[in-house]
Amino acid sequence: NAPVQTVQPAPVVKPKPAARKPVAEDSELPGPIESASEAGAAASSAAGRQSSWGVNLMSVESESAANQEIERLQGMGIQAETIAITVGDRQMHRVRVAGFTSKQEALDMQARLARDHGIKGTWVNNQ
Repeated sequence: NAPVQTVQPAPVVKPKPAARKPVAEDSELPGPIESASEAGAAASSAAGRQSSWGVNLMSVESESAANQEIERLQGMGIQAETIAITVGDRQMHRVRVAGFTSKQEALDMQARLARDHGIKGTWVNNQ
C-alpha cells in the first residue's frame, strides 16, 4: 500500500455566510437527485435574495443533507451556502459557492473546484 499524502486546499474566496442548523455527525449524506441540466431549468424560489453569480454544487430534498454537505465543504476550505428552491412542485435545498460579481469569476471558481478538489458536475448561474 502506498502512503497517503495530505494536501492542503488552495484558499477560496469567502462568500457571505448562510444560516445553518447543526447536523448530526453520524448521518449519511445522500447523493444529488437533480442533474445540472434539470437544475439550470429549475425555477428558484429564493425571493428577496440579492442577485449574485454562483457555482451550484448539488440540490437535495433534505435540508440536513444540504447542511452536512456545507460542513464537509468547509472542512475542505470551501465556503458554501445553502438556499431553498422549488423544482416543479418539490422543495429543494441547493448547495452553492456564491457571491461573485461576474459570470467569469464564478466560472473561474468552478474550474478551481474541479481542478483542486475533484468537484465536477457543477453549474453556474446568476441567482
